[in-house]
Amino acid sequence: MFFEQFMALLDQYHCTERSLKFYADRLYITPKYLSSVIKEVSGRSAADWVDAFVVLEAKTLLKFSDLSIQEIAYRLNFSTQSFFGKYFKHQTGISPSEYKMRGEKLPRAETKEGAAASEKLPGR
Repeated sequence: MFFEQFMALLDQYHCTERSLKFYADRLYITPKYLSSVIKEVSGRSAADWVDAFVVLEAKTLLKFSDLSIQEIAYRLNFSTQSFFGKYFKHQTGISPSEYKMRGEKLPRAETKEGAAASEKLPGR
């Protein structure tokens, strides 16, 4: 029950809220209890889920939008572009600018044309 509610809240608020206290307050439980329940149900901590949602949103915006890194940091409610950059690099191992550049140079297999071509290869 709490897991589904947490996921729904996370889906709704991940762009603006990264605090477990925020989610726990909305579920009328403590952050510690939220963490233990989510870990027991999913095998991942609540904080891991929050980070996963935020990073996925950041990656999507970096790869598919024309927003600057500063605009993405603002949209994801980071106090500064620098803090967003440190957070993103800690989570992914590369900086937002590196990720954005890599997204502009997708290997052929990651493009629509490449995917369509690879589907026609023998053994697929």
